[in-house]
Amino acid sequence: MTVPDRKTLFLLIDDDDDDAYLFEEVLLQISPHVAFKCVANGKDALELLQAGNSDQPHIIFLDLNMPRMDGRECLMELKKNQQLQHIPVIIYTTSSHPNDIRQTLQNGALSFVTKPTNVKDLESILTTVVNHIDGNLSEALVGLKLSANMLNVVNTSNENGPIGRIQPFTHL
Repeated sequence: MTVPDRKTLFLLIDDDDDDAYLFEEVLLQISPHVAFKCVANGKDALELLQAGNSDQPHIIFLDLNMPRMDGRECLMELKKNQQLQHIPVIIYTTSSHPNDIRQTLQNGALSFVTKPTNVKDLESILTTVVNHIDGNLSEALVGLKLSANMLNVVNTSNENGPIGRIQPFTHL
């Protein structure tokens, strides 16, 4: 839920500087009113979030393959923490391995998105998230996948578990 007079905050946890730069540029182009933070690994993200010195993000985009603490372990730590477990986490990674999809959704990720290979798909994904951050984001991501044949959005879960079935990413 968004707090009045507080910018919507997106946190990207990703060690790839180019991906982080592109993500931030597209996000701020779509919605200049959002706030954006990026950290390079799960350990730094948990330290930032647990320090209590900054606002909690409204949503986290989490890469899987990073140094120090990878996204799988970070997700598990986020979901174990009473103060952080409510924050929706979208896995945002180059992986499309069915085991990664299944494991992260079972461990509490809201959705699993394979990093798009073009800016248009990234714009579609981020526009959907920005427009539905206070609503039913899970259903919006499923709708995006179905309406745009967006194979980057592999699967989504809700409070009751996965919606649909897990499908591996395939190129068009």
